[in-house]
Amino acid sequence: MDNEWWRERRDELLKLADQASPLYVFNDETLNEIFFDLLSLNVLERLFYTVHANPHPKILRKAVEQGVGFSCVLWKEAERLLRDFPRLDPEMILFFPESFSDQDLEKAFSRRVHVASDPDPYGHWPDVFQNRGVFVRWGSCQTRADTGSKKISVEGFYCPLRVDVLRMLGSDAVGPCLKAEAGDPPEAIPLILRDVGEKTLKDVPGLAEHLEAVAHAVPRFRLWLEVPKAMMARAGCLIMEVARVEEKDGLRWIRVHGETGALGTGHESLRLHQLINLTRLDLGQSDLTVRIGGEAGTRGKWIDVANGPAVVYEGDVLLFTEMGAPGAEAFSGGPGLNRPAQHYLHARSMCPVSIFHEKTAGDTG
Repeated sequence: MDNEWWRERRDELLKLADQASPLYVFNDETLNEIFFDLLSLNVLERLFYTVHANPHPKILRKAVEQGVGFSCVLWKEAERLLRDFPRLDPEMILFFPESFSDQDLEKAFSRRVHVASDPDPYGHWPDVFQNRGVFVRWGSCQTRADTGSKKISVEGFYCPLRVDVLRMLGSDAVGPCLKAEAGDPPEAIPLILRDVGEKTLKDVPGLAEHLEAVAHAVPRFRLWLEVPKAMMARAGCLIMEVARVEEKDGLRWIRVHGETGALGTGHESLRLHQLINLTRLDLGQSDLTVRIGGEAGTRGKWIDVANGPAVVYEGDVLLFTEMGAPGAEAFSGGPGLNRPAQHYLHARSMCPVSIFHEKTAGDTG
């Protein structure tokens, strides 16, 4: 997987920076490669894209076209998918509510969307959960008692995708959060491995090895996987044009065109990503800390970035790497702020791939 796709698309990105700053850019070629590589892993039965990581409509359509399901934390995300893709099988949607509402749960169950939750809400709305199939959190000491008392059918389990889920000491070494339930699981039910930003599992070969070890340790489970956010991040970047540069107090102060405050969650996480001078790629990086802010008179905080570009001039285009999954909040703007612009960079050439999951009955789409 090419981590520096923006080098080959440099000329296009420089032209895009003339149109909007700051600008999120998402690369179709990288997305296609991520989905295709993960769908090719025989150890996985299903793959799910986390909508909240980046709800761009063209990314969602790309996932649908390739047969990737969706993981939602808000019911409105699932509703939007069912509305925009009427031929999408509801069973290709996982609903992990971040806040509970009996109305949302009722809607999810009625639409045949998979619901996953901790045992806590079962007692609050026993009628809602009565005789329903749900995914429950792996390793919860209350799982068996609570599901039994409320007559809830365990449709499957879920647990975090972490390196300590299964310690790589041997192919049959079961990690601590699997041991409690591994003894007598029902036959052939799904185990959803959820991404928690584990950056050590962002490469497909390493992830595949980890999944094979999990499958060997708990062979009676069918593995479902959320696409790791660290992997999705590679499919995007954030570009911004430099308005002014000055050096003082041992820092390089850079004002960029536009509002840095409009970047939301993406803005807060920028310090975690590499900052590149796309205009002057060959001049490399320096040890000097770069402090970035919006134009004078616009809203937004200053952002400190260590090891910034060695040389920056007015009019240059800066690029933050790995910004493909900044979170939905990054695109929402805020009070008095404009929403940051987005651009979907289409593939230059690509053979079409379609593994679309359709409904076979009652489809009005």
